[in-house]
Amino acid sequence: MITFLMVNSCTIKDDIPAELTNNNLSSDIDIAVNNIYNSYKDNLNTVGLSIGILKNGETHLYGYGETKKGSGSIPNQNTFYEIGFHF
Repeated sequence: MITFLMVNSCTIKDDIPAELTNNNLSSDIDIAVNNIYNSYKDNLNTVGLSIGILKNGETHLYGYGETKKGSGSIPNQNTFYEIGFHF
C-alpha cells in the first residue's frame, strides 16, 4: 500500500527555487517523487511544499522550495503549515 500526502505551504509563489530540496535522489521512490514534483512545479502557487510517502511501513519525507520566501530553509518533517485560505 502506498499513501501519498502533499502539503503546500501558504505563501504565495514568485518562483520555487529548483535547487532547494532535501530529496537526494538515492532511491527509486526519491526519483519518482522528484519527477512528479517537476511535472507540477510550474502550476504551484507556493514557494515551498512538503511531500510524504508511506510505503510498506516506511516513511519517505521530501521538501521542495522554502518555508518562507528568501529564507533558504527547506520544508521538512518539522515544518508547521497554516490550514486555511488567505484573501
